Amino acid sequence: MKVKVFIAIFVLSVVVSFSLLFLTLYIPYLVNKYLERMFPDITSLDPVGRQAREEFINRALPIGTILLIILAVIIVLGFLVNKGLLYIGSIGFYLPVFGSFAFTMFFLAGIGVLRVLWLPLYIVSPYVLKLGHIVLAPMLFFLVVMFFMPQLRALYTLMELTILAIMYTGILVFTLGVFTWIYWRIEGKPVIDYWIYKYSRHPQYLGYLLWSYGLLCTTGWSPYDNIIPSLPWLISAILVISKALLEEIDMVRKHGDTYLDYRRKTPFLLPLPRILSRAITYPARRILGKRYPENTREVALVAVTYTILLIILSFPLVYL
Repeated sequence: MKVKVFIAIFVLSVVVSFSLLFLTLYIPYLVNKYLERMFPDITSLDPVGRQAREEFINRALPIGTILLIILAVIIVLGFLVNKGLLYIGSIGFYLPVFGSFAFTMFFLAGIGVLRVLWLPLYIVSPYVLKLGHIVLAPMLFFLVVMFFMPQLRALYTLMELTILAIMYTGILVFTLGVFTWIYWRIEGKPVIDYWIYKYSRHPQYLGYLLWSYGLLCTTGWSPYDNIIPSLPWLISAILVISKALLEEIDMVRKHGDTYLDYRRKTPFLLPLPRILSRAITYPARRILGKRYPENTREVALVAVTYTILLIILSFPLVYL
């Protein structure tokens, strides 16, 4: 009987994970096909296209500004009122990446209109969207070599395969996290401390971050507009991590020493060398005087600190 339950849970977790993957890829495709009827392809390669592009920006800028303000309010309320709103804020900030992913050589083409949310940032300077480029450090070798030697097609293919590997790893980690979580709910244990949860306290979030990171990297493939919108991904990732930290505060309150013992033994997201882990957490430990935040205000402080710090570190990379 236990084997049957195990198989049923495994099948359910795979169905859930791949359904989410299908929806996140196919729904944008359908929306793109629908919106292409209403939004023309606007390219800056000809005078007519440039004029149409400028006219659209002038009309859409107020809308983008209002949406950006609403999103900022949602994020603030997520910290102050309901941490579930951080999901909405994170997804909302990341959603226009699908616009960059779906279009090719055009500023607007169907779902590319989602990028209206970023227009206030784009108007200041397109480089603003690159102010999270420090997150591209794992891909820095590919980016630098391709910047100076774009004729290396083999390296370009290797980069594509690496990005796909990151995305598929994210899907696998997310699936294993869902499987373990469902099994834990059935068993009724207070804390999940087995299977993939032995190596990551938040495998679903890790899976999402890996998958979305891979999708982010694909937005730089277009030869006409290679602005990789790293700042929105950075903000989205920090919001997801903030959500995880808030959940941990709740777990400590509910389960006390049981969860504290689990937290001491298990990495937050990834198993990292101790020296690297301490380097990453140093700013948080410095401003808090302890390893982990213990309330919403401290989580918000950590989120703001890391956002500012990573933006500063991104300045030397914005021209890549």
